[in-house]
Amino acid sequence: MLRDPINWPSLSARLKEWSPHLEIQPLTDALFRERVAPTHKPRASPLNQFSHQLRVAHSGRYSFHRALSDPIDKKLSRSTFPHHIITAIAGINKHPFSLTALGILPNQFRKIWSSALGDPEVVLDHLRWTSFWGGYRIWKARKNLVTNYWKSPSIKGKKKN
Repeated sequence: MLRDPINWPSLSARLKEWSPHLEIQPLTDALFRERVAPTHKPRASPLNQFSHQLRVAHSGRYSFHRALSDPIDKKLSRSTFPHHIITAIAGINKHPFSLTALGILPNQFRKIWSSALGDPEVVLDHLRWTSFWGGYRIWKARKNLVTNYWKSPSIKGKKKN
């Protein structure tokens, strides 16, 4: 279960409990039962310097831009910010990184900026735009790397056609 999120025997038993009239086709059952755990290495090695940098706790208060960092920042409890700001920053740090890459920002930004700077919409729109297109560039670069990998001569000889 560490590598494969579907435990087929358990899932099929629960589905049959849920509806006694449910019939799982023999071919589907056979295909799911023949699945094995992957034997290849994980995509990102813990020795990879970029993955390691994302996990390291930096001196800043925010961690929403570091996908692998711990969302609970212990430095916040020792800070001198007002309680509502500390709560908002903790909420920002818990915001899923993948949503930020799509341009969906935490609502706590609005709370912090509206209390301190007035209307935050211009700044938030710029930050949304920057986050979305930055995420798009990362996706596009990754897609090109994967495409080049599968088109490389060393892989073409290994593929089964």
